[in-house]
Amino acid sequence: MKPGAELRRAFAAELGKMVSVWSTAWCAVAAVVLTAGCAASLANDVVGDAERGQASVRTTTPAVDTTAVVDVLAPSVQLAQFAVVALAMLVVTSEFATRLITGTLQACPRRGTVLAAKALAVTAVTAPLGLLVGIGGSVVAARVLGEHGTSPDPAGDVVRVAVYLVAVSLFTVGIGAVLRSAVGTLSVALVVLVGLLLISTPLTDLLPAGLGGHLLDGDGGAGPAAAGLLGWAAAAHLVGYLSLRNRDA
Repeated sequence: MKPGAELRRAFAAELGKMVSVWSTAWCAVAAVVLTAGCAASLANDVVGDAERGQASVRTTTPAVDTTAVVDVLAPSVQLAQFAVVALAMLVVTSEFATRLITGTLQACPRRGTVLAAKALAVTAVTAPLGLLVGIGGSVVAARVLGEHGTSPDPAGDVVRVAVYLVAVSLFTVGIGAVLRSAVGTLSVALVVLVGLLLISTPLTDLLPAGLGGHLLDGDGGAGPAAAGLLGWAAAAHLVGYLSLRNRDA
């Protein structure tokens, strides 16, 4: 079979697996609800502080202190991202846990094709999910902030959320192929995507946590940050491919 046809068949199979299990739906719902809930809570805190004259604001108008919606949206997404991490992680680790990976590799012996198909299937799910998460979080944050909120680039905010979640999910697939363990993959994702934000070093901005923060904030370096984050995802996939090729399933 030609490589292109094999990849299309493998992609269809992987996408079918994803949409046929309840875990995908639950993870998607959790991502949307967590983002909206966190955005509402953070925005409410901002409004309360502003009304008490304690707000830490980005811009000031003559009438009211305002906070950018993205300042509420970004931390909300960084919390809710682990629902998307769980979704992407299960695409790989669940097959190793149940030994179904053996059947997958028998149906498609080219391990690079298998990993590429999983990546494409995850992207096909997380890209629209990311848009939905971004829209939901932005709308809730803007609604709660009211006159205390400003959103100069709402479409850009949503697109950056989607790009971020796609990159995070692809990174997770690569790590899952290396570690083959749900606990190990989730632990690494937690440290790399959030934990490293607590450590301030000259290298922080080059690591996934720092790059993700710049991407979500849209602080002028969103393009390079997105490229860097996708580069980390590509590196994880390369190591994942080498692990699949050199280790028994």
